[in-house]
Amino acid sequence: MRKIVFLLCAGAFLLLFADDPVQPIPAEKANIDEKIVEIKSVANPPLPQFKNPFYYPPRLDENNQTVQIVSLEPKLESVIGKKAMINGEWKKKGELAISGWRVEAIMTDSVILRKDGRTRTLLLTSGVENKFLTKVGGAK
Repeated sequence: MRKIVFLLCAGAFLLLFADDPVQPIPAEKANIDEKIVEIKSVANPPLPQFKNPFYYPPRLDENNQTVQIVSLEPKLESVIGKKAMINGEWKKKGELAISGWRVEAIMTDSVILRKDGRTRTLLLTSGVENKFLTKVGGAK
């Protein structure tokens, strides 16, 4: 029974589309292959020279000497044991970190700094920017 239904469907399909004449290719599309070859053979013009957006030239002073920019904002980079690397320098509890901030405590993933009655907690982060929390007053 399935074979008969299949044959009837296939026959009906052939009858419907057997009368459809093949359309001739229009004259404007007849030489499409030659146009493709012509387009491909055109020499590629040189690209304009762009500046690298990720390159920042060094800053120079009046004597053409490179100026090194130092951040005055404390940044926690690493903690090992009872020492913490803050802005590229290893610090212990009680030492001055940067800009008057003193190391109050060192934990495994953070450092507490104190300055003028203010407390700041530097957190170790995997991202580019360090996050910090600031408390005003002498809360412990």
